[in-house]
Amino acid sequence: NIPRINSQSKERKDLLGQKPEELIERILLAGTEEGDLVLDFFIGTGTTCSVAQKMNRRYIGVEQLDYINTMTIPRMIDVFTGADKSGISKKVNWQGGGSFIYLELKKYNQIFIEKIEEAERRI
Repeated sequence: NIPRINSQSKERKDLLGQKPEELIERILLAGTEEGDLVLDFFIGTGTTCSVAQKMNRRYIGVEQLDYINTMTIPRMIDVFTGADKSGISKKVNWQGGGSFIYLELKKYNQIFIEKIEEAERRI
């Protein structure tokens, strides 16, 4: 009974496959407790990390695509500052708080990309 994200919703980001915060909340309530660690291998718009933060879970988000700088990080900053009033914010009385560490691994990934491309040329 969780509705899709309305195209006019403040929660909506411009990325195909975004899940509603309410869905992620339900999953986290079923499988975690406060303080547990949540791992999201495809952070995308940051919904899982946003909900985990609002629900007092620790989390690790992994993303390899460039939109993390224009979409995910700004969203997380809005969550931390309390500017994000969308999704489950009202339900959990989210006022903001927290911090995050952001690491970029592109330099190391580039080595693997070059090795893959080199291997494809040999075939």
